[in-house]
Amino acid sequence: MKQLSSHERARLQKLIREGKAAVSRIEKNLTMVNERLSRKNAA
Repeated sequence: MKQLSSHERARLQKLIREGKAAVSRIEKNLTMVNERLSRKNAA
């Protein structure tokens, strides 16, 4: 694996940050859906 230039490394880190943000948004949505479903099942 070749050394990354600082420019390439910065771009990768930006992509990783954006990916983590997207994942946490999806997890929040799933949590909301699960809570809604469990409330519906309890009723």
